[in-house]
This record gives sequence, C-alpha cells and structure tokens, in this order.
Amino acid sequence: MKRKFDIKRYNIKKYILIVLAGIIFACDLYFDNHIIITSFEQCIYAIIKLEGSSSSSIVPAIVYIVIASVILCLLFLMPAIDFGKKLVINIKNKCIQLYPIVNTKIYGIVLLVLAIIGLFYVFDVFSFIKNTVFSSTEIFDDYYVDAHDVDISFPDKMRVKMIDTAEST
Repeated sequence: MKRKFDIKRYNIKKYILIVLAGIIFACDLYFDNHIIITSFEQCIYAIIKLEGSSSSSIVPAIVYIVIASVILCLLFLMPAIDFGKKLVINIKNKCIQLYPIVNTKIYGIVLLVLAIIGLFYVFDVFSFIKNTVFSSTEIFDDYYVDAHDVDISFPDKMRVKMIDTAEST
C-alpha cells in the first residue's frame, strides 16, 4: 500500500526561509559571474531604463537562476530534513544533535542573512551606503545658488542682430 504525501508530517512552512535563501544565493552566483556592475547606482539605472531591452538576454538568466536555485535549495534542505538517521555528539556529558538540524527557523534565518550579505557584496551596496550616508561633499556649498539671492536683470531695449546669409543656387 502506498503512503500518501502528508503535508502535516513534513511541515513545509518551516522550510520557506531555506528555499528563499537558496533563490537569493542563486541570484548572487548569477550576478557575480555574468554581470559586471561597477556600482549600485549603475544597477539602479539599469533597472529603471529597461525599456527597449531584448528578452533574449533575460531568458538564459532566468533558466540559470531556476536551475541553480533548485540545486542550492536541495543542498540547503538536506541538513534540515529528517531521513530517519541522527548524528549526535557528546560534549561534557551533553548530547548535541548535528543532523538533522533541530531548529530549522534559525538555520533558515542564518542562511537568509548570509544570502542577503552576499547580494550586498555583489552589488557593492556597502560602498553605496558609505558614500551616501557617511561621506560629506562640498559640491552643493560651492555650486548651489539660492534663487532668492540672485538678481536677474534684463536690458531696457531688446537687441536684435540681423544676419544676412547668401544662398547659392
């Protein structure tokens, strides 16, 4: 007799963070290996100005990310799924279970944080934050002109200059 797939037995909800981390890691790998981005500002500009781009460059990216996501999700889920075997070590008369991972929520959060840090590293978000938040510039002090402090004047009589042009036929 075949056993039916029991959703309560596997509790799929507790693996969502792990799957999301796998997808983000796959995006990290793709962008790090296939797209040369010099700064986060360039990435923002490329996303905003997508009109007129060809879908022929998007389809291979999606295929790569989907395949890498499936592989990474399977690799990340292996330590969290109970296959009936346990790996336990004794340290000072205290049993610590290494496999399967007992707290999948913390495991998923750690993987997700690492994936987001990897994404920040690939897109160089750390230098973007450093340049926009922590560095000061004097460009506005040097070149900004307040419109209330400027006197705009026009001549009383309009100057018109006539230019004669000779057209050759």
